[in-house]
Amino acid sequence: MRRSRRTINAGSPISRCQPDRPCRKTSSAPRAKKSTPVLKQFAELLKADATLSFSIECHDNELPSEGDNVRLSQARAEALKEHLVREYKISEEQLSTKGWGETRPLADANTVEARKVNQRVEFIRK
Repeated sequence: MRRSRRTINAGSPISRCQPDRPCRKTSSAPRAKKSTPVLKQFAELLKADATLSFSIECHDNELPSEGDNVRLSQARAEALKEHLVREYKISEEQLSTKGWGETRPLADANTVEARKVNQRVEFIRK
């Protein structure tokens, strides 16, 4: 399945969005500060239409190991949801989470650049 890399646009009906900037730090659950504009825009979209619901899905690359990556990517997704609920007052019912670890790569992870592509957060409309 082809996945589009689009920024969030509150004026367009989106079903899948992969922010151009990462929403978390490497090897940790906390979000990166540079993701704040993306999360703010996403929150505005959710506030504008309370009937919208999204799954926050975090992906990783193969480092360090699959078991750790699934757990870590789930923690990242939950941290993003918690942040959106706490900071932007988004309803918990509008958001679900899923950590995929390394199980859904977009690129062969033979290079550093490819591994960066595989480390991503997607907001998927339900």
